[in-house]
Amino acid sequence: IAGGNGAGDSLDGMDGAHCHITNSLNMPAEAVEHEYPLMVEEYALVADSGGGGRYRGGMGVARDVRILEGGTTFSGRADSYVTTAEGYNGGLSGGNCRIVRNYGTNREEEMSPKQRLLTLEAGETVRMETPGGGGLGDPKKRPVDDLAHDLEDDRIREETARRDYGDNLVNRALDQLR
Repeated sequence: IAGGNGAGDSLDGMDGAHCHITNSLNMPAEAVEHEYPLMVEEYALVADSGGGGRYRGGMGVARDVRILEGGTTFSGRADSYVTTAEGYNGGLSGGNCRIVRNYGTNREEEMSPKQRLLTLEAGETVRMETPGGGGLGDPKKRPVDDLAHDLEDDRIREETARRDYGDNLVNRALDQLR
C-alpha cells in the first residue's frame, strides 16, 4: 500500500503516494473484499505521520482489515519500522510503519514488520500503517495558512503540532480557524 513521500524544495510531500518500483499493490478495498475473506474497515491517511518542516513530509496510509474466515494466514513485509525517512535541512523525520493485530482493542498487539504465516481467526483485525515522508526546512518557518489547513484537515493533531511547530505558530493557526 502507499506511503508518504518526502517534502520537495518548494512543496509538501505527496500523501499516500504509491511508488511504482515495488512488489506491492495499492489494491482498492472492493477488490480485496471480492477476492479474499476480508473486510476493509478503514483506509485512511495516518495523522502525524508526515515529518514537520517548512514543507511537511507526505502522510502514510493505514488500512484496517477484518478477518471474516477463521484459519486465514497473514504474512507481511515492511520497512521503516526502526529507521524512518529523515528530514532534511532542519525538517523532522516521518513516522514509522506499523503492523498491529486487533488494533484499538484490549487484545491489541504490535507485530514485527517481518511477519510470516500468522494464523488469524474470524473477527480479528490487522492494521497496517505505512511510513510518512521526511519534512524539509525549519518547522517554525511553516506558513500559518498551511499549518491551519493541516490542523483543520486532521493531518496533524494539536499536541503534535505544538511539539513540532511551537505554541506561537499553532496559536496563530488556530486563531485563523475560529
